[in-house]
Amino acid sequence: MKPSAAVPEPLRRLFAASPDPTFLVDVAGGRVLDANPAARRLAGLDPEGGLGGWMPDPTLWRPAVEVSGGVRMGRLPRVDGTELDVEVVSTPLDGGPGPGGMWWVVCRDAAGRRAAAAELRAGRALLESVTENLQEAIYRSSARHDLIFVNGAYLRLFGYESLEQLQSLPRERLYADPAARARVLGRLAEDGAFQNEEVAFVRRDGSQFWGLMNSRAIRSDDGGVLYHVGSIVDISDRREAEQRIRELNQTLEARIEERTAALRVSNERLREEIVERERREKVEHALFRITEAIHQAGDLNALYALIHAAVQELMPARNFYIALLEPVSGFLKLPYWRDENGPPPPYLQPSVGLTGQVFRTG
Repeated sequence: MKPSAAVPEPLRRLFAASPDPTFLVDVAGGRVLDANPAARRLAGLDPEGGLGGWMPDPTLWRPAVEVSGGVRMGRLPRVDGTELDVEVVSTPLDGGPGPGGMWWVVCRDAAGRRAAAAELRAGRALLESVTENLQEAIYRSSARHDLIFVNGAYLRLFGYESLEQLQSLPRERLYADPAARARVLGRLAEDGAFQNEEVAFVRRDGSQFWGLMNSRAIRSDDGGVLYHVGSIVDISDRREAEQRIRELNQTLEARIEERTAALRVSNERLREEIVERERREKVEHALFRITEAIHQAGDLNALYALIHAAVQELMPARNFYIALLEPVSGFLKLPYWRDENGPPPPYLQPSVGLTGQVFRTG
C-alpha cells in the first residue's frame, strides 16, 4: 500500500489532483514517501512509476517544517542531475508513519515567481519613471477626493515637498475660487469625468496659476467609485498670451475705428470740396455764357432770355424775372418776366418784397 493510502480519502483525492507539486515526507527519517503527478513532473520522475532511487537531501525539508506553514527556499534535485530553486511550504499530518510523523510538503518552482516578480518590479519602476518625468501633474484621489498619490510634477507645480504636506491641507486651499472646485466635482459626480476645465490654483507661496484640468472616476464591477485619477497642466503662459492678444486686438480695433472716423471726416470734406468746386465751375460757366450772350444777342429781350437760360444751369428757374430801378419814378420795372402763374405787374415798389430788399441792401 502506498503511504498516501494512509491519508484520509478527501486529502488523498486532493493530493492526487492538486496542480501544486506535493510530497508526503517522513521528516524524522528524511524520506520522501510519495509524490503526486505534479511533483513527479517537477522532479523529472515517471508520472506513473515509483520514486526509484530518487531521494533529495533531507535538509531540503527540515528548515521548512521548523515553522508549520512557513515558506522556505531550497533547491530540489531532478533526475537529470539539474536542480530547481523552489519555495517549500510544509504542513504536518497527524498519524503519519515515522517518528516525526507525515508532512504535507508543497514545492513550487521559484524561478517563474522570481521572473514574474522581477517583471512586476521592472514595470513599477518604468511606471514610476514615466510619472516622475512627466511635465504634466498627475494625481490620484480617493472616492472622497482625498489625495493618495501625486507625482513630482504635481509637487513642483504647487510648491510642496511631499504628499504628506498636501494631505495635511484642505483641498480647497489649492483653489483660488472654491466655487471652481465645487463645479468640477459636480461634473465628476454627474458625468464620471470632465475634460479641459480651466481652473485658477494657489501655490504654497500664495501665488496663483491657471491649470488645464482633466479627471475620471475609476469604478468597480458593481459601479462604485474606487478612486479618481486626474492631471493638471500649467497654462498660465498661454492665458497671458491670450490676454495680450485680446488687448492688442482691442487696441487695433480702437485704432481702426479712429482711422475710419478720420477717413470718414476726410471723405466728407473732400465731397464738400468737390461739390463746391462743381458749384464754382457752374457759376463760372454761367458767367461765361452771360458774357457771350452780351455779344451774341441782337436786342435786350434776346439777352434777357440768354441770361435766363444761363441761370437755369445753376438752379431750377422756370419762373424768372429781371427788375430794373427807374431812377425818375423810383419804381422797379420788369423788362423780362417768365411766370407760370400769370402776367407781370406794371411795376414793383422797392420798399416792399424780397426784390425791393435786394435793391435796398445790395
